Amino acid sequence: PVSSGSPNANAQLVRWRLIVHDTLSTRNQVQSVLFDVQALRPSLLGSQLAESYYVELMAYVALEDQDGSCRAARFVEQLHRETDERRTASNVLKFCQ
Repeated sequence: PVSSGSPNANAQLVRWRLIVHDTLSTRNQVQSVLFDVQALRPSLLGSQLAESYYVELMAYVALEDQDGSCRAARFVEQLHRETDERRTASNVLKFCQ
């Protein structure tokens, strides 16, 4: 099983990120990532937690779910330390109420 702080969690987050960024991923693949990342999140801390919200944000963007995108973007903006990810969240939040 994947647990917080483990290399497995980092590797899984990287794989999920690739799936949600891939324009050839199917809707079902993206929804599966969304389900899996949300299930893993309670065991994550720090940068892994921030990355989980970024993966969730990109999944919601791919699924064209504005409410989900806005919710995840707020967490990314608060938690993520990387400039590009924070910029992405900020751009999404421009379209949120």
